Amino acid sequence: MMTRENMHEESSIRMKIVKLMALLKVRFPASIASKEEQIIEQYPNLSNHYRACIEQIERMKSRKFIDSCTLYDLLVKCHSKFAELFRNLAFERNFKLYDLSEFSTYAKDMVRAFESAQKLYHSMVEQEEVINEAVYDTLSHIIVRGRPLYS
Repeated sequence: MMTRENMHEESSIRMKIVKLMALLKVRFPASIASKEEQIIEQYPNLSNHYRACIEQIERMKSRKFIDSCTLYDLLVKCHSKFAELFRNLAFERNFKLYDLSEFSTYAKDMVRAFESAQKLYHSMVEQEEVINEAVYDTLSHIIVRGRPLYS
């Protein structure tokens, strides 16, 4: 027996699948066959959502919040690519100031991707500090000790 809660959950899952299909369609145009699109077209609610998702994605592709990064890039590129951009102070500031309400369907995904890249950046900085400490403290000591004394 389908309860109201189950129906809502099922509808939510369908919308998420359609959202992902739209992203795949834009990213890899040949990946979504017309068969899948025909199935979506049979359901007006899903069809409208699919078209709205594609429109949002196309707009995201042209919205840069820093010279080398669009909102779309946050969704489709490896987070390690963005970790480097955190060295540019404008990257974080501009993203946080950007009004994502225009892209409500993907806003949470973009925030999640940004936060993931931010965590990766902080891990990289910590590792750099550990490496610097290991290399400079240890090696400088070894180099100084191993140096012949000239008098």
